[in-house]
Amino acid sequence: VYSKMNEEMRKRKTGPGLLKQYSPWLSDFQASNYQQVLEIPGQYHGRSKPLPEYHVKIAGFDERILILPSIRRPKRLTIRGDDEKDHMFLVKGGEDLRLDQRIEQLFSLMNEIMAADPACSQRRIRLRTYEVIPMKPRWVPLLLLLPSPPLLVQFNLL
Repeated sequence: VYSKMNEEMRKRKTGPGLLKQYSPWLSDFQASNYQQVLEIPGQYHGRSKPLPEYHVKIAGFDERILILPSIRRPKRLTIRGDDEKDHMFLVKGGEDLRLDQRIEQLFSLMNEIMAADPACSQRRIRLRTYEVIPMKPRWVPLLLLLPSPPLLVQFNLL
């Protein structure tokens, strides 16, 4: 059984791909070619009045994507912002992400509880969390890969 699982995992690992294989429009996108600006998703949190003039805008996309070896084979996409930073996203299609969103909310609550516990806090025990942004139910929702605690390193496993 173990060898079959290993063989299946090796088959699923495809590694890097090219964005133009999935979306020629995103691959060719240059913000300077458009009058309207597009904001990077995930900047509205509902905790305060949004100030769009301070939000990061999309400057372009990295040509390389990473195909992750899981059942749905999500793609890690890099959006280049006008803040001169790369913003990582996981693009998943064909499923409703509301459950993912609730689980991440639960993980955030667990992080707050562990931060209040002296033993957990001293050992810096935290769950890795991601912000889930369903763009449209069952069609190309995005998972934003941003550290919930600012000091958390997110991409050491990818």
